[in-house]
Amino acid sequence: MLTQLTQVIREPNRFLLKQVFINQDHVTTITEDTHLENQNSNSGPIVEGLNKQHRFSRISINSGGQSRSITVIGDPESIMREFKKNKRQLLRG
Repeated sequence: MLTQLTQVIREPNRFLLKQVFINQDHVTTITEDTHLENQNSNSGPIVEGLNKQHRFSRISINSGGQSRSITVIGDPESIMREFKKNKRQLLRG
């Protein structure tokens, strides 16, 4: 099942936001990205439209024997709620 999140992309002189769809079956870890949170709260919003209270998470994704990490908007608990909300529930009779 795919879940839509907002990815934060770091470029040399700025940050960009991009919609991304994550297959939750390939997620191995979700951790708080305190470095980006500190940068956002201390230096002002990293992207126009964000406020200083936004929280960020790093998601590790394993697919095809390769692992990569992306940063998304939201704390780990809210990311897990999104995954659970989108997970299909099987009814057993």
